[in-house]
Amino acid sequence: MDLNVSDAELADLLTRVRSTRWATPWPVDPWEAGTDQAELRRLADHWATRFDWRAHERRINSLPWASVDLDGITCRTCGSMPNAKAGCRCS
Repeated sequence: MDLNVSDAELADLLTRVRSTRWATPWPVDPWEAGTDQAELRRLADHWATRFDWRAHERRINSLPWASVDLDGITCRTCGSMPNAKAGCRCS
């Protein structure tokens, strides 16, 4: 199973990021009362103007993914366990 975010979903998210209504910052030092708004704005601008989602999506999809059944719930995991034996459960 590959990660495959649709163009419509990405466009919607980009619209939401660009349309953010920023609150007036609190009169306290950055990070004292939550996320530093200047940093959050910088990250939002990066995502809206420079972040290449498709490149990251390809990178995520190239990782070694596996499915694991945990008490009847299928979970996706990323990574490898080179020394793990088939059927071995972690404790």
